[in-house]
Amino acid sequence: LSRLPEWKHADRELQVIREGGIRWVRTDFDWKYIQKKPDQWDYSHLDSLVASAKKHHVRILPILGYDVKWAVPVYRNLDLWREYVHRTVSRYARDLRYWEVWNEQNGSGFWRDRPSGANYVPLLKRAYEEIKKIDPELTVLYGGTAGVPLGYIEDSLKAGAGAYFDVMNIHPYQWYHFPESKLAFEIGRIRRTMERYGIGERPLWITEIGLSTGRSRNSGY
Repeated sequence: LSRLPEWKHADRELQVIREGGIRWVRTDFDWKYIQKKPDQWDYSHLDSLVASAKKHHVRILPILGYDVKWAVPVYRNLDLWREYVHRTVSRYARDLRYWEVWNEQNGSGFWRDRPSGANYVPLLKRAYEEIKKIDPELTVLYGGTAGVPLGYIEDSLKAGAGAYFDVMNIHPYQWYHFPESKLAFEIGRIRRTMERYGIGERPLWITEIGLSTGRSRNSGY
């Protein structure tokens, strides 16, 4: 909804979403569309989106990400990242109470560098600290992972990530028959991993999912 030029149709889309009984929408608050040049910040499209969502009584889960061309990779440009987070969250904190830090950071496509659970932590930490300074009651989500990458998640927890999010977040797409049993197994594994690091009581959200009827990834959705 927030990607240019899609946001121009957001009001009608949000109306249909509400009519369909959906109460939440998750969308990127993409840095590159907000700060097109180092000295140029423009929130007009997000202002319109947030106002439309409020009008239609649909709650937004914004994703903080990804990068601008003068800050790649972002985890090595944390001062610039902090400014983006501060400007964005402080602008909408009254209406938007949940904030996700990146999306599928365990894949190189979004991360724009070799994925590393340890390298995700400085970015998550800086965002978490900035968000809580703005309002301690805001909720911070771990970036939704592509699949359930236990090794990646555990690497981030070893590096201290557990201190810097309120909600764990995964995208456990299922590509096989009997997906319900596999999904339950994967959720159990991540729960046990969280327990080992003392955060087993935290909520676990699934913010993307798909269940394939094919026998392999090549079968499509």
